[in-house]
Amino acid sequence: MARALFAGLAAIAMVACFTTPSADERPNYNEDVYSILATKCLRCHGSGAAMPILLDTYSAARAAASRIPHAIDSGEMPPWGVDVSGECGEWLTPEMLTEQERVTLHGWIDLGAPEGRLGQRRVGLV
Repeated sequence: MARALFAGLAAIAMVACFTTPSADERPNYNEDVYSILATKCLRCHGSGAAMPILLDTYSAARAAASRIPHAIDSGEMPPWGVDVSGECGEWLTPEMLTEQERVTLHGWIDLGAPEGRLGQRRVGLV
C-alpha cells in the first residue's frame, strides 16, 4: 500500500515537473525582460553607452541572449564584484540581479527569447 502511494506521488511529481508552463508563466521580452534590462543593464548596455553589447532593443537583446546566462551566472554581469553584506559600507547603486530576475532571464532564453506583445512592455517595474 505504501509503495503504491509513493509511486503515485512520484508520478504526479514527475508530471508537474514536465508540464508546459501557462502563457502567464512564460517570460517574454516586452512583459518581463525589458524592465530588468532597463533597471539593471541599460546604463552601460544602452544606446550611446560605452559597452559594445547593446541590450536596449528586442533585436539587440535577442542577438546577445546566448551570452547572457554565462555572464549572469559567473558574476561577470552585472560587474559588481563588491561585498553587499553591509560589512564594508552601503552601495548606492549595486545593480545586482535578484534570484527571480535570474530565473526570468534564464526562462526567457530557454524559451527561445520570445518578444511578446509590444503594447505590454513594462518599464521599471522590477
